[in-house]
Amino acid sequence: MKKWSIVVVMLVALNLPWSVTSVEAKMDNLPRLSGATLLMGYAPGNLMVTISDATLELQTEGGNSYVLPSMSADGNLVASVRYADLDSNVPRAMPLLNVSIYSITDKRWKDYPSLETQGGSVAISADGSRLAYVTSSTVPVLRPIQFLKMHPRIQFLDLKTGAVSIGPETTWLTGRITWSPDGRRIAFDKGNEIERSAGEKPPSSIFVFDVETGRVSKIADGMSPSWSPSGEWIAFYDFWPDRDDVKKDWSPANDNHVSVIHHDGTGHKVLVTFKHDVWLSVPPVWSPDSQAILINKSHDADKGTMDIYLLDLATLKLKKEFGNAPPVYGWVTAK
Repeated sequence: MKKWSIVVVMLVALNLPWSVTSVEAKMDNLPRLSGATLLMGYAPGNLMVTISDATLELQTEGGNSYVLPSMSADGNLVASVRYADLDSNVPRAMPLLNVSIYSITDKRWKDYPSLETQGGSVAISADGSRLAYVTSSTVPVLRPIQFLKMHPRIQFLDLKTGAVSIGPETTWLTGRITWSPDGRRIAFDKGNEIERSAGEKPPSSIFVFDVETGRVSKIADGMSPSWSPSGEWIAFYDFWPDRDDVKKDWSPANDNHVSVIHHDGTGHKVLVTFKHDVWLSVPPVWSPDSQAILINKSHDADKGTMDIYLLDLATLKLKKEFGNAPPVYGWVTAK
């Protein structure tokens, strides 16, 4: 049995669209856009960027995929995680992951061994100066064998000073985080923790956190926020398969809406609608000029592959660009 196979079982149970995946099987089917650097793959096992016809492999360790990586606006820094104890003989329900930064210029990783996570996002600010990531959901108390259950939180790292600060609570397997272009705020999703009957899935909401003031504001119900490079819009998914209808107390077949909203919760617009059985989870990916969005639509849930669509925001025309491909997480202008 493959190491960490228990993780795959947990992810399937939670209906997350990532699983053990071999990038080698898809090397001839990598998404590429003219004049673009695209970040894609299956962190922490496999991760890469494509630039025109070139491919730069960042991670080739193999294994499970359940962390959302990110890229700075200039395309030089990639934020992800790396296995901290892949060769350890100590049995664990989940592997330990260290927050890590890859420099495209230096072609090397810098690990932060004191910063551990178990899932969610590792989001780098547009200027590459700060990280936001989801901390572990338990901490040792008094003795190593005793643990206190805690709500996972978003934590911040200043890459220049090394200072770490604590942010708002989130949910660890989701915890999708996105920075505003000016680095003053983050948007993130958080599952509703209201206990409901077995088999039902509570809704998730989108929040904005002001890094300077510590103020948290709910702006919408939905998941997977993604802040536009222009700073004007946050794209997100309004609904997802089997989402609870809180009023009716059952799980209707809601359509999946790709929408945008301002950071103050105003200006909500539905851009495109997918059928209720379409899985959308990986956050929308903005073009550098904020004029288009890439949407990862699940193609094969077992393999973790996507059909990737390009949505032109001027015409709202949707075009399938790539099929049965690794998920794309970032899009910046190629140098």
